[in-house]
Amino acid sequence: TIELALAMGAKVIAGVSIPDKMEYPQSAGAHRVFCYGRNKKDHKRFKDQVKAAAIEMGHPEGVDLVVDMVQGELFEGALVSCCKPLGTICLVGFTAGQKPIRPGLIL
Repeated sequence: TIELALAMGAKVIAGVSIPDKMEYPQSAGAHRVFCYGRNKKDHKRFKDQVKAAAIEMGHPEGVDLVVDMVQGELFEGALVSCCKPLGTICLVGFTAGQKPIRPGLIL
């Protein structure tokens, strides 16, 4: 996913669950890599880091596209709010199991 986004000219901000996994997205060329952790405090920190990185990269309203491979607790807690208004969210995988999405959350 990172390589494809880079080939299309995107600036990539990647998230990993634990710091030990940060090497892969970095080696694949991600511009920024942050650890989203496993609890609400970590998710808030991740959200703040992504928003700050988006601003640094010239996107003050948020990121254009979120690709979520897990759809875990992070989805509602941080990823939705990182996306700019009328941005795109792609749910690609459900490794945490498919969860219902509140209809008004995304619209």
